[in-house]
Amino acid sequence: MEKKLNAIVVKAVNYGENDKILTLFSLEEGLISARIKGVKKAGAKLKFASEPFCFAEFILSSSGDKNTVIGASMYEGFYSIRESVESFYAGACVLEFLSKFALIKEPNAELFDTAINTLKELVFTNENKYFSLLIFFVKSLKNTGYALTLSGCQHCGEEIKTRAFFDANTGAFLCPDCVLENAIEVSVKTYALIKKALNEEYEFALDEDLFTDFYLKRALKFIAFYIEDKTEEKIKALSDLLTL
Repeated sequence: MEKKLNAIVVKAVNYGENDKILTLFSLEEGLISARIKGVKKAGAKLKFASEPFCFAEFILSSSGDKNTVIGASMYEGFYSIRESVESFYAGACVLEFLSKFALIKEPNAELFDTAINTLKELVFTNENKYFSLLIFFVKSLKNTGYALTLSGCQHCGEEIKTRAFFDANTGAFLCPDCVLENAIEVSVKTYALIKKALNEEYEFALDEDLFTDFYLKRALKFIAFYIEDKTEEKIKALSDLLTL
């Protein structure tokens, strides 16, 4: 049986002398693995389709749970993402998140669109790479069941103005008057950036330097902590990005 899937290559592993096993995140079926033959040979016609970041229409020959790529038409290769270290690692964060949190054979159109749009921003716009990645994480965590609660203090409902505390068990923020014993203090600028990333309004005046790399990387460091604490998974590419 043949089928067509709109998908992005999130991982490619060498298999045998000339083949690769691809992990594809598809619009139609979520995560799916497929073998692609002969792509390590010089001049292989489908070599482009075996590279991470390749966004294409893939034609698969399927038999049971086994899939083989027999054709592909590329929409975008995102080749220039490799020209900037920050863009490359930010893009790698997107692919790694998909490989770990997208579900096998379960479509997720919102997550798919968020990932593609983030990669396009990283490559084709002048948007801050760190903020684009922060938006991706905040929206994708919500989409995969790990949403952060950002509607002010979880207990009293008041907006958080000067100091912010975070309860990792609930994924919620608290004000100083409602802080719990196990809550950790988080920079109010981190809280404000995360709200902005989710397109939430923040009514209090923010410093002009809020969107500098320093504060954005600090917000991403918080995201890395939250992902590892909540899921016991670590986004290695994010750790690498934060050391740049």
